[in-house]
Amino acid sequence: MKFQSFSDMLSNCAALYPDRPALISVYGVVTYAGLVSRVREKASEFQRDPRGCVAMIAPASAEWIITMFASVIAGKRTVLLDHTLPAESLSQLIRHTEADRLFLDESLFDKEELAAVNAALNPTQSSDSKCSDSNRSDSPGEGDLLFFTSGTTEMSRAVVLTSRSLCSSVWNGQQLLPCTHEDIILSLIPLVHVFGFVCTMLWPISQGAAVALGRGMRYFTQDPKFYKPTILPAVPSLAQFLLAADAFNPELKTILIGASSCGQETISAIRSRGISVRFGYGLTETSSGLAMSIDDNDPYSMILCPDSEITIADDGEILVKTSCMMKGYFKNKKATRSALRNGVLHTGDLGHFDRNNRLIITGRKKDILILPNGKKIFCAEWEKELARLLNTRELAVILSDGHALLTVVGDNSQKDIIFRKIQQFNRTKPFDTRINDVIMRQKPLPRTATGKLKRWAI
Repeated sequence: MKFQSFSDMLSNCAALYPDRPALISVYGVVTYAGLVSRVREKASEFQRDPRGCVAMIAPASAEWIITMFASVIAGKRTVLLDHTLPAESLSQLIRHTEADRLFLDESLFDKEELAAVNAALNPTQSSDSKCSDSNRSDSPGEGDLLFFTSGTTEMSRAVVLTSRSLCSSVWNGQQLLPCTHEDIILSLIPLVHVFGFVCTMLWPISQGAAVALGRGMRYFTQDPKFYKPTILPAVPSLAQFLLAADAFNPELKTILIGASSCGQETISAIRSRGISVRFGYGLTETSSGLAMSIDDNDPYSMILCPDSEITIADDGEILVKTSCMMKGYFKNKKATRSALRNGVLHTGDLGHFDRNNRLIITGRKKDILILPNGKKIFCAEWEKELARLLNTRELAVILSDGHALLTVVGDNSQKDIIFRKIQQFNRTKPFDTRINDVIMRQKPLPRTATGKLKRWAI
């Protein structure tokens, strides 16, 4: 069933599967009846609060999921923030989104950081703000959700999605890879990223399946055998890590890989363990999935989800129309107009259709690096900051063996000094996106006739 809102989805599941587990964690089980009861109670509390925008800064938990659903159902704009970001970056994002209420895990911060995060709250926001034209949701009575495109601190890239667009995305994926109320889906991917939100949390809940909430990074290799999932959504680096650790449980039937490309060697090794591998393609701007592979023998060849309409531009760029489309970028009409033209999203991805009319992804048109964990590095943003720090523009951020590296034109004798400065730079970035090494280069960086960097030629 294609639901129009989170409220409809939760009510349906509670009616069909009241006593089945919805959320499983080390703290216990929440049934569907219990989930809906707690969401409704929390939503009533939110509705009595005049504040209009809730920023969520905490690891995934049953309480996080309940609070998120309640906030949206109560009509609040709900901002999903990565709790691993530095306090300074979180403060900037809170101000940018005009949040006036926090769902916060205070144990993540020291006193100064906590004071800075709380000080960023908007003191003038009111309940009227959620009813403005720019924030009105197309999901009846429900508030918008803001997802930041993976791995960026660029203020203009908060993507505005709705519960309707996210429910449509779930329905799309279910048509190509069904799950049932008997499945257990293990949630190891951060819920603040749309792939994790949709595929490890919203999809199973929409079908009455159980969401098993991972216990954190230190337990990654133990969680599959602890929770015994039947389906595991994963980014490529996580799939490779679990494979190397021989961590897959016997009950696991399917791994859904998304957010970045994955090597054939990894896919073949997973298949050799009797596990089906599916590969999905989607964007934050489209509420996740647009296409998915259905053939283990050809994992890179994907058929389109029912509500996806994809064409290929003359330059190879993938153009998309879908019912799962974003409303736009928050407070950035210029970026929205540039990406979304007459209802068609210009993705910046490159691809083509094969002879069976299946989609093949071939690369990126935009100057963005995608790490194996799905995080993105906006090169122009980083290189501008690094140029100021190192006092040179002759540098480039590149990707090698899954790690971000910095190439700098200069003598090898400068490397130690530069690397110490890079460590200073790294402290402002999430730990899983940081620059891993510095490569000194004697030759000038390769550029086009107009001076644009040929990153692929480095």
